[in-house]
Amino acid sequence: MADIRINCVVANNVLAESKEKGTPSVKFQLAYKDAASGAESTLTADLWLTDASVDKTLKTLLDVFGWSGRISSLNDPILKGKPCVAVCEYEEYKGKNYLKVKFINRAGKALEKADKGTVAALEARLAAQCANLEAEARNKGIKFEAEPDTTPSRASAATHGAGAFDSVPATEDDLPF
Repeated sequence: MADIRINCVVANNVLAESKEKGTPSVKFQLAYKDAASGAESTLTADLWLTDASVDKTLKTLLDVFGWSGRISSLNDPILKGKPCVAVCEYEEYKGKNYLKVKFINRAGKALEKADKGTVAALEARLAAQCANLEAEARNKGIKFEAEPDTTPSRASAATHGAGAFDSVPATEDDLPF
Protein backbone atom coordinates (compact mmCIF):
# COMPACT_ATOMS: atom_id res chain seq x y z
CA MET A 1 0.00 0.00 0.00
CA ALA A 2 1.23 3.50 -0.81
CA ASP A 3 2.41 5.82 1.92
CA ILE A 4 -0.06 8.40 3.18
CA ARG A 5 1.31 11.92 3.59
CA ILE A 6 -0.49 14.21 6.01
CA ASN A 7 0.21 17.90 6.55
CA CYS A 8 0.43 18.39 10.32
CA VAL A 9 1.33 20.86 13.04
CA VAL A 10 3.06 19.83 16.26
CA ALA A 11 0.45 19.97 19.04
CA ASN A 12 2.84 18.74 21.74
CA ASN A 13 6.24 17.16 22.26
CA VAL A 14 7.78 15.46 25.31
CA LEU A 15 10.56 13.07 26.20
CA ALA A 16 9.13 9.60 26.85
CA GLU A 17 9.85 5.91 27.22
CA SER A 18 7.86 3.16 25.55
CA LYS A 19 5.60 1.22 27.91
CA GLU A 20 6.66 -2.21 26.70
CA LYS A 21 10.46 -1.95 26.46
CA GLY A 22 11.32 1.37 28.07
CA THR A 23 12.87 2.68 24.82
CA PRO A 24 13.52 6.45 25.04
CA SER A 25 12.04 8.80 22.44
CA VAL A 26 10.89 12.27 21.62
CA LYS A 27 7.13 11.73 21.47
CA PHE A 28 4.98 13.99 19.27
CA GLN A 29 1.30 14.69 19.08
CA LEU A 30 0.68 15.90 15.51
CA ALA A 31 -2.56 17.75 14.74
CA TYR A 32 -4.18 17.66 11.31
CA LYS A 33 -7.49 18.21 9.61
CA ASP A 34 -8.97 15.11 7.98
CA ALA A 35 -9.18 15.85 4.25
CA ALA A 36 -12.44 13.91 3.77
CA SER A 37 -14.45 14.96 6.81
CA GLY A 38 -12.73 18.19 7.84
CA ALA A 39 -12.58 16.89 11.43
CA GLU A 40 -9.60 17.79 13.61
CA SER A 41 -7.53 14.76 14.60
CA THR A 42 -4.10 13.83 15.97
CA LEU A 43 -1.39 11.30 15.31
CA THR A 44 1.25 10.15 17.76
CA ALA A 45 4.82 9.70 16.59
CA ASP A 46 8.08 8.73 18.23
CA LEU A 47 11.57 9.78 17.22
CA TRP A 48 13.60 7.08 18.94
CA LEU A 49 16.70 7.85 21.00
CA THR A 50 18.44 4.46 20.84
CA ASP A 51 22.12 4.09 19.94
CA ALA A 52 21.07 2.93 16.46
CA SER A 53 18.61 5.78 15.79
CA VAL A 54 19.81 8.83 17.72
CA ASP A 55 21.77 10.32 14.77
CA LYS A 56 18.72 10.10 12.48
CA THR A 57 16.49 11.56 15.21
CA LEU A 58 18.81 14.52 15.81
CA LYS A 59 19.07 15.12 12.04
CA THR A 60 15.25 15.05 11.75
CA LEU A 61 14.88 17.49 14.65
CA LEU A 62 17.33 19.88 12.98
CA ASP A 63 16.16 19.51 9.36
CA VAL A 64 12.40 19.41 9.98
CA PHE A 65 11.99 21.66 13.01
CA GLY A 66 15.19 23.72 13.12
CA TRP A 67 15.93 22.40 16.62
CA SER A 68 19.39 21.90 18.03
CA GLY A 69 20.15 22.10 21.68
CA ARG A 70 19.84 20.23 24.92
CA ILE A 71 17.78 17.04 24.87
CA SER A 72 16.17 18.12 28.15
CA SER A 73 14.55 21.08 26.35
CA LEU A 74 12.43 18.58 24.38
CA ASN A 75 10.52 17.67 27.54
CA ASP A 76 8.64 20.96 27.12
CA PRO A 77 6.44 21.74 24.08
CA ILE A 78 9.08 23.93 22.42
CA LEU A 79 8.16 22.61 18.94
CA LYS A 80 4.42 23.34 19.33
CA GLY A 81 2.99 24.97 16.21
CA LYS A 82 5.80 23.83 13.89
CA PRO A 83 4.52 22.43 10.57
CA CYS A 84 5.60 19.05 9.21
CA VAL A 85 4.48 16.20 6.97
CA ALA A 86 3.78 12.85 8.62
CA VAL A 87 4.45 9.94 6.26
CA CYS A 88 2.16 7.16 7.44
CA GLU A 89 0.96 3.67 6.66
CA TYR A 90 -1.80 1.52 8.10
CA GLU A 91 -0.57 -1.09 10.55
CA GLU A 92 -2.32 -3.73 12.60
CA TYR A 93 -1.45 -3.76 16.28
CA LYS A 94 -3.17 -6.03 18.80
CA GLY A 95 -5.95 -6.73 16.30
CA LYS A 96 -6.67 -3.09 15.46
CA ASN A 97 -5.70 -1.11 12.33
CA TYR A 98 -4.32 2.36 12.86
CA LEU A 99 -2.19 4.96 11.09
CA LYS A 100 1.46 4.57 12.04
CA VAL A 101 3.83 7.49 11.46
CA LYS A 102 6.83 6.06 9.60
CA PHE A 103 8.75 9.32 9.38
CA ILE A 104 8.36 13.05 9.71
CA ASN A 105 9.41 15.33 6.85
CA ARG A 106 9.82 19.05 6.48
CA ALA A 107 6.68 20.87 5.36
CA GLY A 108 6.69 22.81 2.12
CA LYS A 109 9.92 21.50 0.70
CA ALA A 110 10.56 23.47 -2.47
CA LEU A 111 10.79 21.73 -5.81
CA GLU A 112 14.03 22.12 -7.68
CA LYS A 113 13.88 23.15 -11.34
CA ALA A 114 15.84 21.26 -13.94
CA ASP A 115 18.93 23.10 -15.16
CA LYS A 116 18.95 24.79 -18.60
CA GLY A 117 20.93 21.96 -20.20
CA THR A 118 18.42 19.33 -19.09
CA VAL A 119 15.51 21.46 -20.30
CA ALA A 120 17.17 22.01 -23.69
CA ALA A 121 17.89 18.28 -24.08
CA LEU A 122 14.28 17.38 -23.24
CA GLU A 123 12.95 20.05 -25.59
CA ALA A 124 15.09 18.75 -28.47
CA ARG A 125 14.26 15.10 -27.81
CA LEU A 126 10.49 15.65 -27.45
CA ALA A 127 9.92 18.53 -29.92
CA ALA A 128 8.29 16.44 -32.66
CA GLN A 129 6.00 14.57 -30.24
CA CYS A 130 4.95 17.81 -28.55
CA ALA A 131 4.23 19.48 -31.90
CA ASN A 132 2.01 16.54 -32.95
CA LEU A 133 0.20 16.59 -29.61
CA GLU A 134 -0.28 20.37 -29.80
CA ALA A 135 -1.74 20.13 -33.32
CA GLU A 136 -4.09 17.33 -32.24
CA ALA A 137 -5.22 19.31 -29.19
CA ARG A 138 -5.85 22.49 -31.21
CA ASN A 139 -8.00 20.46 -33.61
CA LYS A 140 -10.07 19.42 -30.57
CA GLY A 141 -10.33 23.03 -29.33
CA ILE A 142 -8.06 22.59 -26.32
CA LYS A 143 -6.30 25.78 -25.22
CA PHE A 144 -2.69 25.90 -24.08
CA GLU A 145 -1.13 27.65 -21.08
CA ALA A 146 -0.18 30.67 -23.18
CA GLU A 147 -3.89 31.07 -23.99
CA PRO A 148 -6.07 32.01 -21.00
CA ASP A 149 -8.87 29.55 -20.37
CA THR A 150 -12.03 30.99 -18.89
CA THR A 151 -14.12 27.84 -18.76
CA PRO A 152 -15.78 27.55 -15.31
CA SER A 153 -14.18 24.20 -14.36
CA ARG A 154 -10.62 25.33 -14.98
CA ALA A 155 -11.14 28.86 -13.68
CA SER A 156 -12.54 27.62 -10.37
CA ALA A 157 -9.77 25.05 -9.97
CA ALA A 158 -7.18 27.74 -10.60
CA THR A 159 -8.55 29.87 -7.77
CA HIS A 160 -7.76 27.16 -5.23
CA GLY A 161 -4.03 27.54 -5.89
CA ALA A 162 -1.21 25.43 -4.56
CA GLY A 163 -1.75 23.79 -1.21
CA ALA A 164 -5.52 23.55 -1.53
CA PHE A 165 -5.32 19.80 -1.37
CA ASP A 166 -3.41 17.63 1.09
CA SER A 167 -1.49 15.69 -1.52
CA VAL A 168 2.20 15.72 -0.71
CA PRO A 169 4.73 14.20 -3.13
CA ALA A 170 7.31 11.67 -2.03
CA THR A 171 10.69 13.17 -1.20
CA GLU A 172 14.21 11.94 -0.74
CA ASP A 173 13.72 12.72 2.96
CA ASP A 174 11.49 9.65 3.32
CA LEU A 175 13.91 7.69 5.46
CA PRO A 176 12.66 5.54 8.33
CA PHE A 177 13.68 6.36 11.89
